[in-house]
Amino acid sequence: MSPRTDEEIDLFNQYKNEFNKLSLENIGNYFVGDHKYDLQDLFFLYNLVSYFNAPGEQALTGLFSDVKDKGLIKDFYAYENYFDRHESLTDQNISMETVKLWATLKGSVYTTSMSQVWATAGETYSSILME
Repeated sequence: MSPRTDEEIDLFNQYKNEFNKLSLENIGNYFVGDHKYDLQDLFFLYNLVSYFNAPGEQALTGLFSDVKDKGLIKDFYAYENYFDRHESLTDQNISMETVKLWATLKGSVYTTSMSQVWATAGETYSSILME
């Protein structure tokens, strides 16, 4: 969801307002053991699995900008914030192949040097060295 025109921005804001109201509803709750996931959590999980919570035309990521302070969404952003501040991705604890797999977005290129470019291959997100 990347609104560009005033009309799209107005519609997007309307979607966000309605999405924010989902936390007020007591419908669509899904339980795993004693833990309750509400509709916002379920939409967030869908977006996380389907689009890696990255912005994009089809992704729902923009909807979560106003609800980062509750439930699963809050927990995810707290974990992400902690990881960014306290963990380092070095070749001692993660392989370069894994970094390339996750750093290379579908349809983009990842430059390792001036003479080598890593590109994603189709739906598998695997990297191919192009010289």
